[in-house]
Amino acid sequence: MLDFDSAGHPVSRRYRDVYKSRNGAWGEAVAVFVEAAQLRQRWPGRRLFTVLELGFGLGVNFLATLDAWQADPQRPPRLVFVSIESDPLSADELARAHAALAIDHPQAQVLRERWPVAARGVHRIDFLQGAVTLLLAVGDVEQLLGRLDAPADAFFLDGFAPDRNPRMWSARTMRGLARLARPGAVAATYTAAAEVRAALSAAGFAVQALPGFGAKRERTVARFSPRIRPGAPRGSGPGHEGPGERSAIVVGAGLGGCAVAGALGERGWSVQLLEAGPDVATGGSSQPVVADHPHVSSDDNRLARLSRAALSFASAGEHDLGSRGIGQPAPIGRLDLARDPAESERQRDAIARAELPPALVTFLERDQAEQQAGVGLAAGMDKSAACVDGFGSLGFGHVSGLVAVVHPQAFLAALSPEERADYVARADAR
Repeated sequence: MLDFDSAGHPVSRRYRDVYKSRNGAWGEAVAVFVEAAQLRQRWPGRRLFTVLELGFGLGVNFLATLDAWQADPQRPPRLVFVSIESDPLSADELARAHAALAIDHPQAQVLRERWPVAARGVHRIDFLQGAVTLLLAVGDVEQLLGRLDAPADAFFLDGFAPDRNPRMWSARTMRGLARLARPGAVAATYTAAAEVRAALSAAGFAVQALPGFGAKRERTVARFSPRIRPGAPRGSGPGHEGPGERSAIVVGAGLGGCAVAGALGERGWSVQLLEAGPDVATGGSSQPVVADHPHVSSDDNRLARLSRAALSFASAGEHDLGSRGIGQPAPIGRLDLARDPAESERQRDAIARAELPPALVTFLERDQAEQQAGVGLAAGMDKSAACVDGFGSLGFGHVSGLVAVVHPQAFLAALSPEERADYVARADAR
C-alpha cells in the first residue's frame, strides 16, 4: 500500500497521492490542522477535548496534536483523538514513512509498537498513562460516521484529494460531521475544492478561505454554526463530557469490577468499590492463569467486535500492564477445531464474510493445525477443519490456551516449576 516517489515522499499505491505535503509533513500538520482548528485557544478550562479526523494516514496530525497538548500548561486533563481510516498501513510501513519524513517524536515509537492488526472496527491505543486516547476506526467513512458516538470539538479533514477519494469528502460525510459537532466545533483541511466547501456549508458550517500551506494557494477552515440549532450531540461516547462531579459505585471486586473501577478512576471519577469477600479477585476471579481469546462470527456481530477490540487494546497496553504488576501478556494463539465438514465450512465462511486479515485469523488444514499446536489432534476431527486466531489468546500467566485445549498435559508443561506447583495447589484447594 505504501510507495515512495522519486523525491522519497510517501505515496499511497491505491490513490496515487502523497500522504502529506511535500513542503513539510510536520509543518503542515501544525499549521493546517492544529493551529487552524485553534486547539490551544479552545481547550483551556475543558475537562476533555475531542478531535475527530478523517484519514489517519501516517499519524502525523495525531502526533502534532499530542505534542501541542503536552507542551501546553493549560491543556485539558484528557485528550481523545478519533481517526477514521479505510486503508491503514502496517506498523512496518509506518516506520518506513516516519523515517523518510524524519518524524522522531517520542510517542511515534509508542504508536508503532502498539499499532493494531488492521481489522474493521474501532481500535483503542492509550498514551501517557491513559491521558491521551487514540481511537482508530477502520472501515468505510460514511458508515462509521453514522454509527460513532463521539461528540467532537474539532475536525481534521485529511483524506486523499477529493478527486482521488471522493467518498471521504461527500455531502453525506459532511452531514455525518455535523451530527457529531459540538457547538462552535472547527473543521480544518488542506483542500480548497469548491465541492468540499459547498458540502460543509450545506451541513451547517461557516466556511472561510485561508492562505495555503507551502505551494498551495488556499486551504479551508469552517466553524459549525447551523442556522437551525440541532439537539445536543448524542450521549455517552468517548467524546462525552458530563457536567459536575462524576461518581460511581462498582459492586464486585473481581477482574471485571477492578478493571471498571480502574478505568473510571483514570477518567477522573470518584469510585467506591464494594466487595463481600475478604480481598479483591477472590471467588471466580482467583485464577492462577487467565487466557482470553477473540470470537469469530460470519456476521461480525457485537461479541466478535467487542472481543477483538478488547484483545487489541490489551495487547497494545502491554507496556502499562507490566508497570502495574500484572505481568506481560503472551499472545500465543488459539486453535478452534471443527468437529465435522459442515463446521469446517462454517469456519471458512465466517472468516471470508467478516473480511478478517490473515494476521488475525487463518484457516488451517489438519496437518497445518497439528504443526501449529505441536501435538497430534484427536481422532475423529475433520481432516480440513481448523482455524487459528493469530492475534491470539492473551495468557497473563504466559501459558498457551491453544495447547491447553488440545493436550491438557502440555498445558502444565508450559508452566515454570513454580507456576505449576502454585496452579496444582490452588486447583486442589478448590
